[in-house]
Amino acid sequence: MKQKSSFSRRSFFRLLSAGGAGSVLMAGIPKSVMASDENEKPETNIDKALQHPRNKNSMPGKYPARVVKVVHPGSVVDNQPVESEAYRMIADGLLKLTGEKKLHKAWRKFVKRERRLV
Repeated sequence: MKQKSSFSRRSFFRLLSAGGAGSVLMAGIPKSVMASDENEKPETNIDKALQHPRNKNSMPGKYPARVVKVVHPGSVVDNQPVESEAYRMIADGLLKLTGEKKLHKAWRKFVKRERRLV
């Protein structure tokens, strides 16, 4: 007894034409956009970056590879941020990141006294 296939002739031709259309479209894509050889290294601007002397504010920053996660369940209510909770989260994050005990000292690590945040 012949078993009926769920893959019809119509499906076969639909896939065949989609594959053909894809190959036509791929032919029009410039080679620079396509994936290159694994051994080929991309161009970088490292030489330009190394021309500038490093200082205390250079990248990767004051706390390289340091991540602080701050979570507060009441920070969003009815899909709207709660300003007081957001402020507390920022404060907690700054204190954790810098290791300071006082918030104004933590801010001073990033913003000079003569600067004003608005």
